[in-house]
Amino acid sequence: MYIKYIIGGAKLGADTANKAQLFEQKSEMLRYFTLHSTKSGISDQRLCEHEVIVTLTTFGRRLYDVYLAIESIMQGSLCPNRIILWIAEDMRGKVLPITLQKQMARGLEIEYTTDIRSYKKLVPTLVKYPDAVCVTIDDDLIYNFDLLENLINAYNEVPNCIHACRVHHIKVDDNGYPVHYNGWDWGAGSEEATKYNFATTGGGVLYPPHSLSPHVTDSEAFTRLSPMADDVWFYAMALLNGYRVKKCFTRNSSGEDYIQNDSVQAVSLNSTNVAQCKNDEQIRAVFQAYGIYDILKSDLK
Repeated sequence: MYIKYIIGGAKLGADTANKAQLFEQKSEMLRYFTLHSTKSGISDQRLCEHEVIVTLTTFGRRLYDVYLAIESIMQGSLCPNRIILWIAEDMRGKVLPITLQKQMARGLEIEYTTDIRSYKKLVPTLVKYPDAVCVTIDDDLIYNFDLLENLINAYNEVPNCIHACRVHHIKVDDNGYPVHYNGWDWGAGSEEATKYNFATTGGGVLYPPHSLSPHVTDSEAFTRLSPMADDVWFYAMALLNGYRVKKCFTRNSSGEDYIQNDSVQAVSLNSTNVAQCKNDEQIRAVFQAYGIYDILKSDLK
């Protein structure tokens, strides 16, 4: 009863006035399970041909709320083989919240790495586990109960694509160049694999093994070209490697099968990028450096 009533279903389409109340309801239940459950949050079940890792990062005050995102995955209809939370090296030795300590007893792994900002969610996992299926999530969201199930089903049906829940459609001008980021069709990506599908990693994205260019781990390049927009970098690295994004099934038409923790949005990279149009600068820098404009203007789908 808990999983479907609290984590899933049509309630995720609630209007803004109800979302705060819904978030509190879900948080209360997830908090209870975090503090009292002894059920493993990971599984030895073979979900596909590769090990499945859910990977994320957090920082600052978000460290105290990230357990909600993790627990929503642990209580899902399918559990991954591993869940890894990456934290900046300067946090090593600090006492972790009890919530995370209890989740570690149920399978959560906490790893420390160089502080490469939001890139910590995926790059260190790609380096350490290159042959795994990696699923990215964000630290400020509570996810639907079948997020992982939907992504795995999509991957098993079409293994040569990157699968994502929330996908933007890149609009281009008459010359084939992308219009400004704020002019894209947000959440309107296609269920057909296409170069115009742009995955947002926080909504839940499944990356098959070796789906991203070897350049993906070049920290000098991504911190210089796209320091605050990991989505832009990962999109470019997929296109360079011949992979396309495909939108998977979601109950919410825009792919937002989650509820956002509004209390931590003051420290959101996404809000900074959108409000200050920083995405356009980083898109331009990455696309020029790696020939992405040429791919978009080509006849390739």
